[in-house]
Amino acid sequence: MNLAVAVYEKLKLKVGEDGAVAILDYVDSKVEETAVTKLDLAKVESSLGSEIQRVESSLGSEIQGVESSLGTEIQKVESNLGVEIHNLRAEIQRVENKLEAAIQQIRAEIRELESRIDIKMNSLEWKMKLHSLALGALIVVTNPKVLDILGKLLGIIK
Repeated sequence: MNLAVAVYEKLKLKVGEDGAVAILDYVDSKVEETAVTKLDLAKVESSLGSEIQRVESSLGSEIQGVESSLGTEIQKVESNLGVEIHNLRAEIQRVENKLEAAIQQIRAEIRELESRIDIKMNSLEWKMKLHSLALGALIVVTNPKVLDILGKLLGIIK
């Protein structure tokens, strides 16, 4: 037995036939007003599908815009890094050149000092020889015994 018929039979006993029909008609109208039909669901589905497509399209456009912006920003950063790297390499080369020049100058100064030391050493060596000779001559001249010995050795004095 149909549910509506069973409800009708129960209502008919309590409120009469006209009351039962009126109550069932009222319930049917309210159910129809609030009930979702397949057509309503199809409309909502279509509307949601359209909304989803619109959102996907919008997000796709935004993603493309962000990708493009990021690509541009990455190119700028790469370009700036390239310039910085070039500048750093130039600076390194400049410092290396300065260091090389300083090393060459220090080497030249060392050679100059070595030359001056050699000259001083030669001068001191000759002075030492001259002093030794003068001291020897002084000893010979001032000491008669040494003069006698030298004379005997050289055969000058007999």
